[in-house]
Amino acid sequence: MPQFVVVIVVMKSGERMPLLCDAESGLGLFEPTAYALTMRSRGRAVNTISQAVRSVQLLYQILSANGVDLIERAKANELLTLGEVEAIVDQCRMRKADLDSIYQRSSSEQPVQLADARIRRQAKERTSIDSVDSSTALIRLKYIAQYLAWFTEYAYLQKLPKDREVFNKVAQKAVKALSARSPVARQRSSAARKRALDDASRHALLELTKPGSKLNPWSMSFLQQRNDFIIRLLLGTGMRKGELLGLKVGDINLAESKVFIARRADDPEDPRRIQPTTKTYDRELRLGSDLMILIKQYLPLRAQIPKAKKHPYLIVSQNGSPLSINSVDLVFATLRSHLSDLPQLSAHILRHTWNNRFSELVEGVLTPEQEKKVRNYIMGWSDQSRSAENYTVRYVEQQAHKALIDIQSQLFEAAK
Repeated sequence: MPQFVVVIVVMKSGERMPLLCDAESGLGLFEPTAYALTMRSRGRAVNTISQAVRSVQLLYQILSANGVDLIERAKANELLTLGEVEAIVDQCRMRKADLDSIYQRSSSEQPVQLADARIRRQAKERTSIDSVDSSTALIRLKYIAQYLAWFTEYAYLQKLPKDREVFNKVAQKAVKALSARSPVARQRSSAARKRALDDASRHALLELTKPGSKLNPWSMSFLQQRNDFIIRLLLGTGMRKGELLGLKVGDINLAESKVFIARRADDPEDPRRIQPTTKTYDRELRLGSDLMILIKQYLPLRAQIPKAKKHPYLIVSQNGSPLSINSVDLVFATLRSHLSDLPQLSAHILRHTWNNRFSELVEGVLTPEQEKKVRNYIMGWSDQSRSAENYTVRYVEQQAHKALIDIQSQLFEAAK
């Protein structure tokens, strides 16, 4: 049974393009490649295209495991049966590792005549199989439906069906049925949302990462210094990990104690296949004396690594290469293993922490309109952005709890 992989191709210009390829031959699949190029021509970001192509990869894996060829279906004026639609929806709720296990088992089985019946049977073999979050399943199905809609138009214009009008109606019904069965993303409870660190947790984190501390998880001096710098820079500025990894040495203005966060999609200077990107606007942030001291301590350490001189990126691995997103995630995984009370600790949690602290500091100092403008600038959001609502959960709850206690105290005091 064919297997499919997503490959990130890096052009000489620095442009990155995710392609769906046959795992054995390494060749790209024509229709998914054409679909990805269409997204690129519409100005979609590389990460968005990659997410879409990975969803198409899942579709092709499901169809391949059950002998479904979309081109042959189109020639026969067909696209998907209702059973296949139901099965795709069901399997989009499954973890990829579990799906891979099912595909491996199915490759040794005798084929059956009804592909959709086989998909349904496999999807029901789900004892001890975890489902992905509903939002993940929703994203997968959204891109699969978009791809099938694109494929329908492609097949129609290529005159593949024997009766194009019949095919068009049948295919549109299949896409509509798929979209209608997409799950509704559940609103997460406040306990499940990403939370800012409280003062005690923040203190524990900084004590753990302090260079020279006996508690520090890393033995190498450079890693201790770099990781402490990473944590404090994220906590102190609220920047995203992609923005952190996109910083260049030249973005640090030592004379004015500032850092410039720039959008550099498809940067030809970036040797990383998966380029960390800045999702928000360019901006310049002021750095306090503590962070400037850390920068001035870190830069000489970076300069001692020969390979680090071959590129301009600020945050590097111990061998001097620009640090990858996976490496930052590994840093936080290591920290979580040493901080049992912080199972959700991540770079993004530190962004939440910054926003929570900002809310506390400006309360009663800035008007709501001023607070919104300042926060949006520092975070890189537009003036009309409502993103702050996603980052102030803990602060809002604290204020709500305080208001409740104050009201109860006043009511019961009056009744005494």
